[in-house]
Amino acid sequence: MKADDANRLEAFVRNANPVPHADALIDSEESAAVTFRLLEATEKDVPGLLPVPPKVERHERGMSMETVHSVPVAERKRPRPMRAAAFAFAAAVFVAAVIGVGALLTRDGSGEVATPITVAPPEITFDDPERALFTYETEIRQLIEDTYVRAAPLLDVEGLAFVVSLEISRLPVSDYGVGWMPADENTLVIGIDPYLPQLSEVLPERVTVMVADALFYNARYRGGASEETLFESMVATGLASNFIEDVYGFSSPWANAFPAEQTEAFMEQARPLFETRWEDLSNPDLSWDERFAVQTVFDTWIHYDPSGSEWRAQQGVDVPQWAGQTLGHRMIEAYLAENPDQTAADLVATPASVFLP
Repeated sequence: MKADDANRLEAFVRNANPVPHADALIDSEESAAVTFRLLEATEKDVPGLLPVPPKVERHERGMSMETVHSVPVAERKRPRPMRAAAFAFAAAVFVAAVIGVGALLTRDGSGEVATPITVAPPEITFDDPERALFTYETEIRQLIEDTYVRAAPLLDVEGLAFVVSLEISRLPVSDYGVGWMPADENTLVIGIDPYLPQLSEVLPERVTVMVADALFYNARYRGGASEETLFESMVATGLASNFIEDVYGFSSPWANAFPAEQTEAFMEQARPLFETRWEDLSNPDLSWDERFAVQTVFDTWIHYDPSGSEWRAQQGVDVPQWAGQTLGHRMIEAYLAENPDQTAADLVATPASVFLP
């Protein structure tokens, strides 16, 4: 019996009131198996039941083992009636406990039988030659594992591994200290700035946000959804940020870049750019100016390159940091309000066109 199961069993036994009568358990399959195990293990300490009696040597003083085994049957000690009754009572309580714990483990909220989910922690390695993150390594590892295990029942995360690193292009996110990017289809890189002020205070929430964000994006790609246009990028980030809210109860910072009353104005500003394609950056038929315009669109609305703030001001572009993510978040938020039977996790592979405002 595993330690967690034993603890839950003990809690169930201690709280069982009234204890089910043994007769009520006679026809159950569990009773036969548990009674058999109990009879085989009378010397084991069963949590919540009778204490283990002290072990007594079979041979008494002045008697050899041979004489003990040759004692006539009529002279052997018989179990006391009270002890036999106690063991019967213990067996009944033990069976009831197993049945109760089994119900807790195998039924979901609807009463339907559910298969228990066991999630192995992911492989995590640190690319940190200078050991700049050494102080936080244990905490970071635990945060990644906890987030992974929590997301696993909702998303396709099978076979994913993590690398924690400092040397990543475009990461960490400016002024945020934590970011991520895919290394390949099965490896996610988490970038962390060890020199960020107050890193110890913000690390738990920001690592959780970024790992959950990375897991959602990866599951969306595995589901076949594309992210070639600005609008598709807005949908992807909007779904991911709503997923973070659903599972963890707090918002990512890019979910609220501007007040709600400004949403429609920014949407109208972004709408003509919806079909801007990220892949045009590698199109040799486009001029340098055209490719620069594509880069500017994505940097302004999605990635937000702080170094381009002066250029945007000259062009009259007044878009706050993470404006595209916020528009995406509010689009998905509105869709979920109209479809309360669905969650962001349910929509992980849904095409972006479904969410067109």
